[in-house]
Amino acid sequence: MTTQIATASTPVPVADNAFVSASVACPSGSDLVGGGWNAVLSDGRQPPPSLHLTAGFPSAPRSWTVAAGTGKQPVARGVAEQFALCRPGATQGPQIVSATVPGPLGAGETTRATAVCPAGSVLTGGGARASGPPSEGQPAPAALHLIGSLPSTPAGAAVLAGVAESWTAVAQNGGMPSPGAFTTAYAICLPTGTIAATHVASTHVAGPVAPGGANATARASCPTGTGLVGGGAMTGYPNGTGPQGVHLTASYPATAPGGSFPRTWTAAAETGDIPAFGGTTTGFAVCAG
Repeated sequence: MTTQIATASTPVPVADNAFVSASVACPSGSDLVGGGWNAVLSDGRQPPPSLHLTAGFPSAPRSWTVAAGTGKQPVARGVAEQFALCRPGATQGPQIVSATVPGPLGAGETTRATAVCPAGSVLTGGGARASGPPSEGQPAPAALHLIGSLPSTPAGAAVLAGVAESWTAVAQNGGMPSPGAFTTAYAICLPTGTIAATHVASTHVAGPVAPGGANATARASCPTGTGLVGGGAMTGYPNGTGPQGVHLTASYPATAPGGSFPRTWTAAAETGDIPAFGGTTTGFAVCAG
């Protein structure tokens, strides 16, 4: 199974509490099977801890949308990068299944939403969105951030290895309430028989721990003979919650060294302005033979 990466990048407004939303599309004649994001500075320096992602999700059968915010402080040279994983030569578009739940509402609260692929289909990837009321198209409140976008069981438990049939989004508040917040999970599903069965590979690292933008990065790779079709990321405690302020900054595909097609998924997280202890960051690769 071979896929290609379509990429784009969009500047984030400099002001505090500013947001940007932008999309990238797969080329004509190919289908979206997964997607990712990255929050960086255009000059290559470490981003400040307030720069965060609030969404990375399939917005159409061929498009992937990413949303980023600056939080409580202005961020100069911030960039939101969008990554779409595309299956060339496809003739049938994916089915995108979504599930939305209210929350998190209170300070420090966590909310989980799970979208389940229907019977007769195969999960290839998925996405997550933390926002204001979806019907009003409002951006996420400044304290709201993502700590998980990952392959899961229908009950929302992370699948670290083997077959996953669902996708889970996990959003968390920082130190202030987010009235009207919602969390949405998206699963990208293809009919059985149009794609090989998919399997999850994962890896995790300790952290992040230090305050002030220190990163923890985990990279999961598909086994030899298989290709990357999607991927995800999770940070925080093993029970699915997270230290206040910890948030995802990256979840995106990359080609293996010397390779032509993507086989590795990178996940990264940082702490915000306060130290965090006892958490881990996990990268998930969804692979097809």
